[in-house]
Amino acid sequence: MTHFGIICPPVTGHLNPMTTLGYELQRRGHKVTSVSAALMINEDISVPPFNTAWKCDRTWRGKLRNRIGYRLLRQLRQPIRKTIAQYRREWNLSSHYSQNDAYSKLAQLCQQPAEFEFPRENLPSCFHSTGAYHNLMSRAKVDFPFEKLTGQPLIYASMGTLQNRLIGIFKTIAEACAGLNTALESIIHGVPMVAIPITNDQPGVAARIVWTGCGEMIKLSKLNVPQRQTAIERVFTQASYRDNAIRLQTANQQAGE
Repeated sequence: MTHFGIICPPVTGHLNPMTTLGYELQRRGHKVTSVSAALMINEDISVPPFNTAWKCDRTWRGKLRNRIGYRLLRQLRQPIRKTIAQYRREWNLSSHYSQNDAYSKLAQLCQQPAEFEFPRENLPSCFHSTGAYHNLMSRAKVDFPFEKLTGQPLIYASMGTLQNRLIGIFKTIAEACAGLNTALESIIHGVPMVAIPITNDQPGVAARIVWTGCGEMIKLSKLNVPQRQTAIERVFTQASYRDNAIRLQTANQQAGE
């Protein structure tokens, strides 16, 4: 038996998948005391930074663009990196020279299926794509008027862990913000998506939705009613989107085997 500690922000979008992981570890006979649930963030110049909606570009121009993007991201993280470096010196720990040095050398677990990620060149051997951490056991039951369903297509609206708390947003939106959990739950059910990324890792998730062909992305700055209607109609009527969503559904089911 191993004793695992699970650390994540105390918000629903992180707690739900991490609680599912905890249940599975307990089922296998381990002890769990409470790891983060987010898009793959390992730095790799062959793929864009996780917080951008940039397309995957394998040319030297694309890698140069990515390198510059990671440099800017490191500058934003500089205050945190300085604090971590100070504590590591005080505790006589080796220095970190890159962001990837901060990640475990024993095991790195990611709930993204490998097929829902750009092709990478430099993932460590201890990195494992396990598939989505979703389990109904880890969620409170919610009443839903299933009797009102008519069999017509549905549009599921989700604004992510933080934006979901802003009730006024739901007066104007009709699609998903491209949070990773929403995207993975859509993949679990083989459902195509229309993504409108807003912040954090949502642009990166949306870029992967487009790259894998399981949905469309509309940038927030270009959002209007005609574009939204066109994207929804395209995703509902063109079979390739659902076919790719089902392909990813199968990949997610087989991940971690």
